[in-house]
Amino acid sequence: MSLRISSALTMLFALAACGGGVESPEPEGDTVECAVGPGAEYSSVCTVEWLQAEWDGEFIIHHPDGSFRRMQVTPDGIASFDGAAEVVNIGNYAETFVEFSVDGDRYRLPAAPYPGD
Repeated sequence: MSLRISSALTMLFALAACGGGVESPEPEGDTVECAVGPGAEYSSVCTVEWLQAEWDGEFIIHHPDGSFRRMQVTPDGIASFDGAAEVVNIGNYAETFVEFSVDGDRYRLPAAPYPGD
């Protein structure tokens, strides 16, 4: 009997630790325009985090729901850092912003300068 009670208490503590009620802090970085999800319109709700330690073009785009994409600036445009998703480089408009999409989500980033430029 005490083994069952002990097991039940252990499970409750484990579940409480998982939920924790602690929210992740807002990501640090610049707010950028994105259109996340089918039919979404652009709005300034995503955050770009430039990874500047010996900057090699890496950055992370954080979505408002907490998901993110790890990307990289290449000579050919923007690419998925791990190659897991296909990036469609839509264009560079008047050298003011770069527009690209990944799996139907669209993003607009400042064209330049990037950190380290």
